[in-house]
Amino acid sequence: MKVKELIQLVNNEGMDIYQLSVNEGFSKGTLRQRLLRLGYKYNRETDKWYYAGADGSEPLDKEISYPSRRKQYLANDEKDSIDLKEHPDLFSALLQLPFENFDVTNSFKTNKALVDRMKTFIKQVSLPSGKIYSLAIYEFLEKYEPIVENLKNSQK
Repeated sequence: MKVKELIQLVNNEGMDIYQLSVNEGFSKGTLRQRLLRLGYKYNRETDKWYYAGADGSEPLDKEISYPSRRKQYLANDEKDSIDLKEHPDLFSALLQLPFENFDVTNSFKTNKALVDRMKTFIKQVSLPSGKIYSLAIYEFLEKYEPIVENLKNSQK
């Protein structure tokens, strides 16, 4: 998608830039950030984007929905990638996670070797790290919550 197409969709057709970003396969703020970097500003009063760049030449024909550097790197690094069609269990598990929004950001200290293994795994499967971590936590809780509950009940 070119800048002029995005501006047309947002300014003239009233589409939501965040939803367009998600529809293009990006995080919800990606297209907005790219417009800002190109010199565009958003006018809240008119609810429109306009060009405010210093050089005066509006980049209307510039491609704005290019893949991120990370996605380009992952696409070029397919030799270590796992074909999920051959191993559908992981993909099926991700699709069946019982929630849709990944709103929480947590940080915690853990073993570096475990994190390195997880990063290697995420790179191999080329899937969003948040979903992989969510699946790991979900499966951990599904496995150990009943055990802890049984222990609590047996101590009563």
